Amino acid sequence: MTGRKRKAAIITFGCKVNQTESATMEHALREAGYVVVHGFPKDTADLVVVNTCVVTSRAEAECRRAVKRVHRTLPEADIAVTGCYSEIAGEEITKLPGVRFVIGNMEKEHFLQEKRRPFDGNSVQIQTGSVCSSSPTFSNAGAHSLQGKTREFLKIQDGCESFCSYCIVPYTRGKSRSLPPDAVIRQLKEVSERGVQEVVLTGIHLGRYGLDTAPPTRLLDLLQRIETERPVPRIRLSSIEPLELSDELIATVAESRCVAPHFHVPLQSGDPEILKSMNRHYSPETYAHVVTAIKEALPSAAVGADIIVGFPGEGDVHFQRTIDLVSGLPLSYLHVFKYSKRSGTPASRMKNQVPQEILKQRSRRLIELGLEKRDLFRRSWIGKTARLLVEESRDRRTGLHKGYTDEYVPVHVSAPRNMTNRLVRVRIVRIEGDILYGEVPAPENDAS
Repeated sequence: MTGRKRKAAIITFGCKVNQTESATMEHALREAGYVVVHGFPKDTADLVVVNTCVVTSRAEAECRRAVKRVHRTLPEADIAVTGCYSEIAGEEITKLPGVRFVIGNMEKEHFLQEKRRPFDGNSVQIQTGSVCSSSPTFSNAGAHSLQGKTREFLKIQDGCESFCSYCIVPYTRGKSRSLPPDAVIRQLKEVSERGVQEVVLTGIHLGRYGLDTAPPTRLLDLLQRIETERPVPRIRLSSIEPLELSDELIATVAESRCVAPHFHVPLQSGDPEILKSMNRHYSPETYAHVVTAIKEALPSAAVGADIIVGFPGEGDVHFQRTIDLVSGLPLSYLHVFKYSKRSGTPASRMKNQVPQEILKQRSRRLIELGLEKRDLFRRSWIGKTARLLVEESRDRRTGLHKGYTDEYVPVHVSAPRNMTNRLVRVRIVRIEGDILYGEVPAPENDAS
């Protein structure tokens, strides 16, 4: 290794919190002198970090395949497996080829220290389990961006205690815990000093933010403080549960100059019986009320939804109720997941598991509906002006710079280099296929 820098690769699966933590690991690796790439390394690597997800059995299988592929193509690389898979299957992971380190969710922040511990070349170091303690700490190393991305991610909440009957996450992330408000503001200011224009506030159960702090606080209180102090130009929220989207919180976003009008509100099912079986404590009517309230306060807002198809006991009538509900709501896009049996969850023991072929059929139908919703939402922007954060990298398909509006609408623009990583007003002029094109005005008309 004399004469060259060490090279590391990070392969990330799963949620925005995982992306946030991968960005933190990237920063730590760079500080330690590594050259870092994301995704499968094309030539060589000394260390490959696989940041895993187990929200579905498919995701778990993809993580295993990733480890095997890395070892097959780069047999000399040290492989570190971290994330939720490490928390539930540490011993199983040690048997995968090439694995030298198994690191839990709370240990991610310090995984380089674990890597420095001596080992005999054949053993596997396992450092997991802290997340399952009675009082897990909040692990946070500030806000960082993934390679090539303009926005940065800041984890302000971790853990979940909802125990939806299908979900393994409470067992891999532990109790809900939060980054204190003063620390959030301080880190946002530090990010702003680096010239960052947008920060995504992430959490496993973001709506529970602050309930564990001393004194207790709320996500609403934090957003109102951010609005007053405006530490960064634009804030975006990750997923929020429907019961945690109060009228006051919606009104705060509607009146805000910096919190983006973009909500991701998990639905999971449009049938009351299935929602109850999922241990989801709201009705389809409540969900519809929340989405309607958002669009009444913010007609241009983006509202996305997660939906699980084929939950145990879901029949044709239950599924049709989901189709009917989604069809009638002004949703902007859907994330569709086929139900996946997770060992140890109540749903894995339920009767009337839905056959795979029906899962596929229902999934295809909802995905098609989601694409129709997305296309309708994007086309509604043609001829309108929006605030766009121009990303530094160019899109491979168009050769243009790409950016996202406040409403999370992707727009491709021709922009000079000095306009990247800036919030500008853009007029959206046309759509070709699924790509929106915009025109950027002169630099002096930058958005604020």
